Amino acid sequence: MTYDGRRMTDDVGLCRTCRWVQVVTNRRGSTFFRCRLADTDARFVRYPPLPVLRCAGYEKAPREPGAEPEPYLGGTAPG
Repeated sequence: MTYDGRRMTDDVGLCRTCRWVQVVTNRRGSTFFRCRLADTDARFVRYPPLPVLRCAGYEKAPREPGAEPEPYLGGTAPG
């Protein structure tokens, strides 16, 4: 997975491997890491400042490291 033309590394923190992350890239090429838990739980910030080092909602994503995140198709985060 890449962002801003670089390989995503630990500078993103826990979001890098979280099941709730949605990687959003705008038309200008900027990349943001959106927390889908913020859709249903006010304790979470939609776009948290990075790196996220601690998070009550963190769940390791059920995918291989380096794989692209699953696309977010709208609605609420499963829970």
